[in-house]
Amino acid sequence: MENQSRTTLIVTLTIALFAGLAGGYVWYWNQLADGLQDSLKIWLGQRRAEGFVAESGPVTLSGFPLSVTANIASLELGRSEKGDPGYWRWQAKNITATLKPRQPWLIHIQTTAHQSSEFVDTKNQLRTLKIVARVAKGIVEIGSDGRLAAVSTRFEALGLTGTALPGPVLAAGLKASINFLRDTRIDIQGDSLRLPREIDPLFGENMDVLRAKATITGPLPRNWSRTEITAWRDEGGTIDLTRGRIKWGDLDITANGTFALDARMRLQGSGTASMQGHNESIKVLTERSMITPLNAAALTIGLNLLGQQDKDTVKLPFSAQNGQLKVGAVSAAILKPLQFPGE
Repeated sequence: MENQSRTTLIVTLTIALFAGLAGGYVWYWNQLADGLQDSLKIWLGQRRAEGFVAESGPVTLSGFPLSVTANIASLELGRSEKGDPGYWRWQAKNITATLKPRQPWLIHIQTTAHQSSEFVDTKNQLRTLKIVARVAKGIVEIGSDGRLAAVSTRFEALGLTGTALPGPVLAAGLKASINFLRDTRIDIQGDSLRLPREIDPLFGENMDVLRAKATITGPLPRNWSRTEITAWRDEGGTIDLTRGRIKWGDLDITANGTFALDARMRLQGSGTASMQGHNESIKVLTERSMITPLNAAALTIGLNLLGQQDKDTVKLPFSAQNGQLKVGAVSAAILKPLQFPGE
C-alpha cells in the first residue's frame, strides 16, 4: 500500500511538473508573440516620429509551439509626398516575420509576393521599380540594447523592371548585409546579372560578379539629401572599400581604397586596382569605336608601363582629388559633384 501511494505521488508530481513547464512555455510563447507584434508597432511609430511614412496592414500570429510568426498583410515605408524632392515609397505584401524561442533576437523575414517602389530622381522625375524573386528572405538582428544591430537579405532568381531602369535586369542571386554596430559595415554581391539590352552593354549582357564590401564611418545619413550628406561629411564620414569587384566579359577588376567628400561634394581618396583582361577589353572598346586605334595602343602601353605585372594581372594605384580621377600620374576622368533631389 505504501509503495502504491509513493508511485501515485511520483506520477502526480511528474504530471504537475510537465504541466507547469507546459504552462510556462505557453506563457513564454505568448510573451514573445506580443513582443514581436509590439516591436513592429513601436518601430513604425518611431519612423513616423522621424518624418517617415510607415504603415502596416493587419497582423496575425501563428507558429505555436515551435516558432512565433507574425503574418503581415502589407507594409509601406517612405518619405515625403509624391512630387516633392526626396519622395520615395516601398511597398510589399504577404510578409512573414518569424523568430525561434531559442533565438528571440533573430527575426527571419520572408515574402513570396512582388515588391514595388517609386521615387523622385535628381531631375524631379517619378521613377518606378518592381522587384520579383523566387526567393526573398532576410534576417533582422536585435542588439542587447533593443536597437537594430544588423540586417541581411538574399534574393534568388531576381527580376527588376520599371521606369527606374532602361530595361529589365535579372540576377541569379543577390545578397546584401548591413551591420550597424559601431561603424556601418556593408557587403553586397550580385551573381550572374543579365543587363538591359537597351543600354547596349559594352562587354556583353551578362555580368558574372558585382561586389562591394565596405565600412562607413560617421553618422549614417537617413536619406539622400544635401543636408544629411553634408552632416555626414562634416563629422568625418569616410568609406573604406575593403573589396570591390566587377567581372564583366573578359574584364575582371578588383579594387580597394578609402574615400570621402571634398568641400564641393566630389569624391576624394585613393586606392589600388587590379585588372585582368584589360587588353581584350580595350580591343572591344576599339571595335565599338569608343576609342581610336591610336588611343587604344597608348592606353595598352600606358597600363602595362604604369602597373605592376603579375602574370596576367596589372596592379595600379589610383586617386581622386580636386575633381580628377588619376590612374598613377595620368588623369583618367573628371569627377562631378554629387547631385541631390530638387537641385
